Amino acid sequence: MKKIIITMIVCLAISKTIAQEQTKDQITVKSEVQEPDWTKLLSKLDTLKITSGVLYDKVTPFSNLIMFNTDKNNISSDEHFTQALSELYRASDKKLFKSVKELRGRISDTPEGTVDIGLINTSFQILNFDEKTPENGGLTIKDSVYVPINENPSFIDRKVIVASPLKELVSGNNIIFKFSNDLIFTNANSNIKAMSVDFENQETPIKIIENSE
Repeated sequence: MKKIIITMIVCLAISKTIAQEQTKDQITVKSEVQEPDWTKLLSKLDTLKITSGVLYDKVTPFSNLIMFNTDKNNISSDEHFTQALSELYRASDKKLFKSVKELRGRISDTPEGTVDIGLINTSFQILNFDEKTPENGGLTIKDSVYVPINENPSFIDRKVIVASPLKELVSGNNIIFKFSNDLIFTNANSNIKAMSVDFENQETPIKIIENSE
């Protein structure tokens, strides 16, 4: 079995509700999660400032993209990449990126000895909201909507790059790593200028993107 690590060298070019149904013989309890009404929540804000089309607060951030691309958190995996793509897809109201089902469909015919590489390069925004100390941010909640409270911006711009093999494990002596355009998901104003792959074989990492404009 071989473990694959992608090392990126990057330069930037510029209420739960419960309903009960009672019958003669039994009580059935149904539970459903009520989705936030983001149109209402953001109604007092200038949503044109969400320039990427992705508001990351709309999803539960299991992939922790806000803290990704740091020294302590910069390694992805098939599971992490898939989760990250799903979060970005849903945070864009399913208008950008691809669903997990579509991603899996794109790699379903990949031969056993071939490993697809997925790449995400995107900007996104998060709410400038500090729940414990609102004055440190730019927003508070009033009458169930976000409202500005000072001159600080309502949204914070972020950028993330995620790259990963789209298989957890692979066996064999001759392994092909496949890079294809339909597995590159870009939604950013700045490009990747350089990216290398470290196969952990004691050899120099191989550059796969260089001087991209």
